Amino acid sequence: MDAGGHRAVLQVPGEIDALSVAWFRDRLAATISEVAAGGHRPTIHLDLHSVGFFSAAAAGLLVGFTAAGTEVVVHRPSRIVSRVLTLTGTIP
Repeated sequence: MDAGGHRAVLQVPGEIDALSVAWFRDRLAATISEVAAGGHRPTIHLDLHSVGFFSAAAAGLLVGFTAAGTEVVVHRPSRIVSRVLTLTGTIP
C-alpha cells in the first residue's frame, strides 16, 4: 500500500492456473477491500513479470474487478501474461 492508502502493489510469482486462480481472486479481493476501507476508489498495480502461466480465468478476474470499479494496472507482464491478455481481449 502507498502512504496515502490509495493504491496497492501486488507482485505475483509462479503460475495462475485452475488450482491457484482462487488464491489470486482472494488476494485481489482482500487487497481491494483494504484500499476501499480507506474511502478510496481501489487502484491495484500488479507486477506480473514472474508469472510463468496465466489462465484465461485469471484474465477474467481482472475484467470482473475492473467492471466492479477497481482500477487494475498491469506492470511488467511476462510474455505469457501479455499473450493471454491480448488473446482474451483484456488489453488492446
